[in-house]
Amino acid sequence: MEFVGFHGTDSANETSILQLNFTVSAKTDEWLGTGAYFFIDGVGNPTDHADSWAKLHAYDKKSKRNRYTDYVVISAKIEVDSVLRMDTDEGKNAFNVYREYIKNDLRTKGKSVSQSLIVNDCAVFNHILANAEFDAIVNCEYIKLDRWSRLKKYGSRIPNCKVLSVKEPKASIDVQKLNVVTRGVV
Repeated sequence: MEFVGFHGTDSANETSILQLNFTVSAKTDEWLGTGAYFFIDGVGNPTDHADSWAKLHAYDKKSKRNRYTDYVVISAKIEVDSVLRMDTDEGKNAFNVYREYIKNDLRTKGKSVSQSLIVNDCAVFNHILANAEFDAIVNCEYIKLDRWSRLKKYGSRIPNCKVLSVKEPKASIDVQKLNVVTRGVV
């Protein structure tokens, strides 16, 4: 399968990405588990979403200032063999099977449970990525892509964008086909 994804980031990352490829995000609260993240076609404009993400992601809540002033949006041609599509009933049903496994494991081992929906889902996605043959995960998400929504902690259950997480960017993305779409100031 082929996707075109858009990734917004600090302009200081541009040279590294264009030469060495994307790195994966591996925090415990990733939307779709460990992977390199892209906005894709499906809900809204993925280029605009990546642009907004890059601008908003510059702000550091702890220091109350921007970590960077210049940003870049890079487009990538992504080729993957197997995708868990959370935007289909089949994908949601598969996720539920894995979630039940994780819940049973937590229950039988007496482990504590996170109150964070994102942390819980991230654990399930990481289990899927470790134990199934998926190269990527696609889902429609609601992401706070404007300053007001972030400040007011506005949330919604209805998606405003479609996101693709790539498990192994070096296996799925040819750096020779990367393009800078936008450069800007935060």
